[in-house]
Order: sequence, then structure tokens, then C-alpha cells
Amino acid sequence: MARSSAVNTERRALPFTNADAFCWDAQTVSCCCTTLGTIGLDLQMVGVQGINKIKSDLFTFWPSVFLYFIKTPREKEDKATLKKSLKDGKLADIKDALASYRRHDVEEEEIVTEATEIIHFLQVKEDLWDAMLRRHKGILEQAIAAAEALESPNRIMSLLTRAKEILKRLEQQDQVKVLVMKQTTISELHKYNHPKQVVHDVMMATYSLLGEKIAYLDDWEMIQSLTRKTGRCGLLRKIREFDFSKTNKAAYSFAKEKIDKYEERVVRLASGGAGTFYKWCKFTLNQIAVSREDLHNDFTYDEESEISK
Repeated sequence: MARSSAVNTERRALPFTNADAFCWDAQTVSCCCTTLGTIGLDLQMVGVQGINKIKSDLFTFWPSVFLYFIKTPREKEDKATLKKSLKDGKLADIKDALASYRRHDVEEEEIVTEATEIIHFLQVKEDLWDAMLRRHKGILEQAIAAAEALESPNRIMSLLTRAKEILKRLEQQDQVKVLVMKQTTISELHKYNHPKQVVHDVMMATYSLLGEKIAYLDDWEMIQSLTRKTGRCGLLRKIREFDFSKTNKAAYSFAKEKIDKYEERVVRLASGGAGTFYKWCKFTLNQIAVSREDLHNDFTYDEESEISK
């Protein structure tokens, strides 16, 4: 044990309770761990020589107390992970890395502010991308508004422009929906006991897009019973709340096969009501096709390229 002329001192290891922390040697009579990563040292006991034996990134003096803030290996490791995630630009990784680093009480550090801003930017961008794929007018409007509210919306201008184009097409679809939503359009179909094949095909296409089982649609009586449903299962409500992203490939292919057999003029000659549903199916099939083309071809979502701008 080493001794000084002023006070009795000893060199001791100071263990932490957290398994991720480690031990430091300090020259002092009494040394307490006040919080994880913090050691309180009495200046009167330590003196200059004692302080010199400890290296730190941060020193803080209180009246008669010297606080030494230790950067534990876990904290340094978490910061390095956060830096790497920011460079890679993946939203989920940045969120996880920031959550881990924040456990070390580092809210005032510049990297925390930077990470928070990038997370917000990427989240807005991801929400916009998802809304474009879903083709839901209300959700897309909200996502566009959030993107335009960004401090630098020009960073995702190409994405924003594309989103507005999709919104414009959805607004056109709303005009088609207004025609379909008339009860007289549906009432006309109720009077057909034995409809022409073109009318049956159009309604089969309509209900397949709306999620009904294709195997049941060959029966016209089944289709008539479906048109009489109200509330959540009603035809009008299903069309009003239709979500492009929930249409499976089988339903899309079936509906397209039925609709592509006819021109709108032919359908309207057979039935005005069926002609209205034909127009809705045609427009909807086109929107689904565009959505899939965006997803698989020229419109790829790339987080990292946007961060680097």
C-alpha cells in the first residue's frame, strides 16, 4: 500500500455493478460509485497527483468534489455502432443503435441530434413510399404533407413528384367512384334474373377485386346476394374503402381476363350499371399495374443515397 505525507492513500480497483463496465485504478482513501459511469472523488484527499493518475474525456468540478465521467467500453462501442449505422443509412439500424447509445445519458451530444434528425427524415420518406404503394388517397395525402413539411423536401423531390402524380390519378378514381356509389347503379343489377354474359363477367371482375372468393362468383344468384348486403359488407362501402395493396395476384389476373374481353361501349349497351362498374374495374386494374411497375422496376427505395445528399 502506498502512502503520502498528507493523508493515507491506497491504489485500488473500482468495480462497477454493470457487466458492460470495467475497473479503473484510482489513488484515494474513499471513492464511491454515485451512478453508473461516475466516480466521486474528494479533492482534499486526492490532490493533483491523484487526478493525474486518471485519464478522462470529461471533468466536472463541484464545490469540494471532482466528478470523473468514465466512457465505458460499452458506451464507446455503442457510439461506434451508431456512427456506422448513420453511414449505412438504414432506418431500422439507426433506430436500434440510437436507443442503445441513449442508455448512457448522452442526450446533449451532437451525434444524438444528428441521428434523431436523420431518423425523422427517413421515417417520413419511408411513410411516403409505403403510401404510394398502398394507393390509399387519404394516407397518401398525409404522407405528402409530412414530406413537404421537411426542412429540405428537395432531398426527396423525385419521390414527392411521383407521389403527387399517383395522388392525381387517385383523385380521378374518386370521380369514377361517385358514379358507382349511386344506389340506382346497384338497383339496376337486382332486376336481372338471367343477365347477359358481359354483365355477369363485369360483376365477377368487380367482386374478385374486392376480395370475394372467385369460385363462388360463377353463380349469379350469389352475386345478387352480395349486392344486397349493407354496412361493412356492402358493395358501396367496399368500393369506397378499397385498398390497392390488398389485391392478390390471382384476383388481379382473374378480373383482368374478364374485363379485357370487352370494350366499354359494348358493356354500356348491355347495361348502364354494368358499364359503370366496368369503368371502375378498368381504372383499378390500371392502378394496380402501375403500382407493381413502380415497385419492381424504375422506382427503387434507397435510404443511403438520400442521406449522403
